[in-house]
This record gives sequence, structure tokens and C-alpha cells, in this order.
Amino acid sequence: MFLFTKTQHERVATLPDGTNVRCPNSRELQFLYEEIYRESIYLRNGISLNEGDCVVDVGAHVGLFSLFLMQHYSDLDLYAIEPVPAAFSMLLSNAEQHFPLARCIPAALAERDRRIQLAWYPQLSSCSTRYPDLNDLRSNLRTHCALSDYRVIGPLARQVPRMFDLCTRPLLEQMQIEVHATTLSAIMTSEGIGRIDLLKIDVEGSDLQVLLGIQEADWQRIRQIVVKTTYTDLDAVVHALRTHGFRLMTDVSLGLRGTDYLYVYARARD
Repeated sequence: MFLFTKTQHERVATLPDGTNVRCPNSRELQFLYEEIYRESIYLRNGISLNEGDCVVDVGAHVGLFSLFLMQHYSDLDLYAIEPVPAAFSMLLSNAEQHFPLARCIPAALAERDRRIQLAWYPQLSSCSTRYPDLNDLRSNLRTHCALSDYRVIGPLARQVPRMFDLCTRPLLEQMQIEVHATTLSAIMTSEGIGRIDLLKIDVEGSDLQVLLGIQEADWQRIRQIVVKTTYTDLDAVVHALRTHGFRLMTDVSLGLRGTDYLYVYARARD
């Protein structure tokens, strides 16, 4: 069960294990919890970690995956990267309380150093994106809810989709924000990262741009990658990973069934 109290700017959620986490939206956090904790979405299909490994969490949001890692490993070198200022503020608060040794970096990752525009959804912040498509977002949200066991919005999405769209319209209200974008290779250089044992990428449509920002020499320093992508970008993502010698698998979480999203799991060849 999730218990929530609301402050002026954010909510404090109590996870099932009693851990308090700052977050913007209760349903959103529940979805992320199911993927990260119950399904171990980033640590399956051959993906594994050992004590002392380096993890780079691109699109860290409020840090739930970082929290999960620190609850299961005592000695990881962890970098959490998040571009949306509101989410980054909550990430910092969660890090200070639960994983203080992680390095939190306020930036977007892209194909080159630049300023970029993001569509920020204050009520659905994990969906904030460089490439907003309201129709796709609405359809994916409706599909997710229709296939889930939410007591009210689930039946509404299945039986009265137009009413569901009307009721969830506030979730899709967006604001345009400008953020700094850099490349993964630049982060590796500035932070002195010699190797990455797991690169997790969840950037809502910019996954290919993150991969394009890896210099050729740095590909050899990455052991495993998990990318959340779309079926539209899948071929390009697969091509980029296979070109650099990774063995691949794909999978879908329970919460993403029927949507445009899936996960690609990449492991460097021995």
C-alpha cells in the first residue's frame, strides 16, 4: 500500500517497505514501483550487477531505481542524471535521505552539447519529453489503465474511453522548459568514469540521441545497457547497439503491455 501526504510542492510517499520517498504523483510512483521493485525490469534478461560496479541512471526521475539499487547493493558507484528541475529537486531530497553517496547531475543527455526544449508534464513528470506527441501519450495512458487493475480509472478506460480521456486531461497539461543537454561521453570525461557496468536509459523518446552521444572509444567501456524505447525507434536503437557488438533481447513490462513502449537489453560480447 502507498500512503501519501501532500505539501505545497510535492508528495511524500511511504513505500510498502516503509521507506519515505518524495514524488509528484501517487499513481505514477506506483507504476514505477511495480516495474522496478516487483518486476526488476532493469535487472533481468541476463543483466546483472556486482558490488563495486558503476551504474549510470539516465532519466533518473525522483530516484526510485537508484533507491532500489542502494537497498540491494552496498558498494555501487552510482550516477543519477535528471533534466527536469522539479524532478531533480525531489531526486536530490531522496538521495540525501537514502543514497547520499550517489552523484546527482542536473542535465539532459543528447547527441551533442546544446540547450533543448522539453515538454514537462507536472502531473505526469516521468513522461516529460523532448518530442511530445499528445495523441500517443493519451493512447498509451489509456491502454495502460485499461489493462491494469485500478479500481476506478481501469473500468473507465475499458468501458468509456472518451470519459477517461476527459477525466485524465489534467495529467497531460504541459509546460515548455529549456534545459542544458550534454553527451554521455562528456559526462564520463567530466566525472572521471572509466567504465560503466550498467547504463540505464529511460528518456521518453530521446534514447537514440543518448546513444548517438557516445564517442566510439567509450562504447568499449560499457558492459551492459537497458534502454526503454518505442517500436518506432526500435530498429535504429538495435542497429546502434549491434554495430557496437552487443547481444540483445527485448521485453515488455506488465504495465506497458499494448503500448508503444518496450525495453531493449544489451550485453557486451565476451
